[in-house]
Amino acid sequence: MSCGQQKEMTLPFAQYYITTTDPALLGRFDCDSPKTTMNEFLRDEARKYHDEGNAVTKVIVDNANSDIIGYYTLKCSCLQMLVTNEFSGKQEIEVVPAVELARFAVDKRYQGQACPYYQGRKYSEFVFDHVMDDVVNIRELFAGVAAVILFSVEEERPRRFYRSLDFKEIPDDDTISVYHSTENDRCIAMYKLI
Repeated sequence: MSCGQQKEMTLPFAQYYITTTDPALLGRFDCDSPKTTMNEFLRDEARKYHDEGNAVTKVIVDNANSDIIGYYTLKCSCLQMLVTNEFSGKQEIEVVPAVELARFAVDKRYQGQACPYYQGRKYSEFVFDHVMDDVVNIRELFAGVAAVILFSVEEERPRRFYRSLDFKEIPDDDTISVYHSTENDRCIAMYKLI
């Protein structure tokens, strides 16, 4: 290479909105989730939700294999927290602005695997860090956000993963509540204050 020439560098991954992702790529994604709608949502519904302004879905693509590592969907929400007013001593409901992590999935080929370009951390952590980057950008540039909420499937492995990221289960004692849609009926509501 002569002086002045630069070698073009290719990143090992890329991030795309659902609206610019090749449908063939979407069709190969399989997270092997007990909640089978995760694959179908990505393939059949995510773009519609995006186009209607209901949610934003992004995919992380492994450039070496041209496969989706994982995807996530974000939308607006809020937590309601029962707090004691420091002046009156009365219990009041405080509304906490939140971003809902409506969907989060990693392809089964990447689940549990160390991510070679992410200091040996797992691909799931790599994808989740993209989620938090977006949440921080929303908070710093666009709107107030004080929490992230999600609805985990009932299996222990996903809940353990979310707990490792400092999420807590929303208790059944009405001190914290969040809107539950029917699609989340058999899921565990969790939150993380940021």
